This record gives sequence, structure tokens and C-alpha cells, in this order.
Amino acid sequence: MDNEKQITLKEVFQVLSLFLILSVMSILMLYTKFEQGVEDFWQGKEKYVSAIENSEFGAVIDLDSLEIQGDVYEFDQKELENRYKESNGRINVFNELFKGYTK
Repeated sequence: MDNEKQITLKEVFQVLSLFLILSVMSILMLYTKFEQGVEDFWQGKEKYVSAIENSEFGAVIDLDSLEIQGDVYEFDQKELENRYKESNGRINVFNELFKGYTK
């Protein structure tokens, strides 16, 4: 009982052609979904930016005109670490740094 079958060159060409066609179709479908996602992302961004610009806060907060006043805040990392360890994590390091920057 010999169950072997010889594959002809025509069958190999058909399989490879089918694989190529399916690959191209998959890439096109993924690209269109990706392109639509990018377009939706930028439309969403424009909506939020226009909402901020049109709001009353748009005139109050003008990030383009901000300038750094004075020197950059410097902190003692070891001292802040020791305070954090001594308080068993009850100190909020971010708030401590923010307070230092806003002084």
C-alpha cells in the first residue's frame, strides 16, 4: 500500500499563488485598519485641542509663553530617601518634589 502522491509543478504554483494573494489581501486589510486608526487618533486630538483652546482655560494657561524663573530646583536625594524610609512610605515623594519646584 503505497500512499505517496507526487505533487506537480502546477499544484505548487497554485498553492504559492494562493498564499501570495492571501498575504497581499491581509496586508491591505491591516493597512487600511491602521490608517483609519491613525486618522481617528488625529481627529480625536484635534477635537481635544480645539476644546482646550476654546475653553476659558485656554486664555489662562498659555504654555508657549512660559519661561523658567530662577534656578532649577535641587534636592538632596539621600535625605529624601531617608525621610521616606523613616516614615515607612507614608511620605509622598512626588508631592515633596513638587513643593520644592514650586517654592
